[in-house]
Amino acid sequence: MDSKLTYKQALILSTLAAISVKNDKIDISQNALIIITAAGIITGTYVSKEMANSLNDDVTYAAFISIDKNAKEKFGDSFDFILLKDVTMITSMGVRNSFKCLHVFIDEIIALSFGNISQN
Repeated sequence: MDSKLTYKQALILSTLAAISVKNDKIDISQNALIIITAAGIITGTYVSKEMANSLNDDVTYAAFISIDKNAKEKFGDSFDFILLKDVTMITSMGVRNSFKCLHVFIDEIIALSFGNISQN
């Protein structure tokens, strides 16, 4: 990871760390990451290092990790995207798309939150 993060990258990293908080007094680890992009609202589970170990036998996850590894070999180890699993994307037209795994590029993120989202 680059030693000099942009503010946006630092904010995203801080949010990712926050949604993994779980102790005796607070547990927000069951919240989904909610990402606003020009393409729509994306919600899913952030694949943290701790979660990655449980996904090693998942073929889709393995393919995404392989793609990431190949890209890093070619272009360096920078913090340009985050990996989500069990993703729903809701477009501005209300169309819902589901993905098992999805790379979300940080420069496409307009806003970021966490919680649970529903659409009526």
